[in-house]
Amino acid sequence: MACVVSVKESCIEDGKLKHSEISIIWKDYEESLRPWMLKLTEEFDLTFPVGKMGVSIVPCLLSEEEPVYEWPELTSRKKSRIKEFQVLYTFSYIPTGLFNRMQVRLYNYAETTMWKNGSILRKNCQ
Repeated sequence: MACVVSVKESCIEDGKLKHSEISIIWKDYEESLRPWMLKLTEEFDLTFPVGKMGVSIVPCLLSEEEPVYEWPELTSRKKSRIKEFQVLYTFSYIPTGLFNRMQVRLYNYAETTMWKNGSILRKNCQ
């Protein structure tokens, strides 16, 4: 499991583990064990599969830095069908792994930019 969550040089970029690169990460293990090892990382909430994309999110390897995002100017709101809102939740306590689970589940429904402490979701954007 340390091969996945290690901060050493890895083929995991931006917290995304491509299943096609599992043979690189676990090169020292039999090929027949690799799917089981991936499933084990999921059971311990170290990785989260993303739909049928052949990718898993590794939350501990997401960037610490919040990306700079320019919110688009919405002109003529009455004529536009664009709806925009921002939600900011602040908690004094959140169970371990709950935020990561929410991030990954939302990743499946919208274009998502994630970092360790937040997400930007874009749905039906033009």
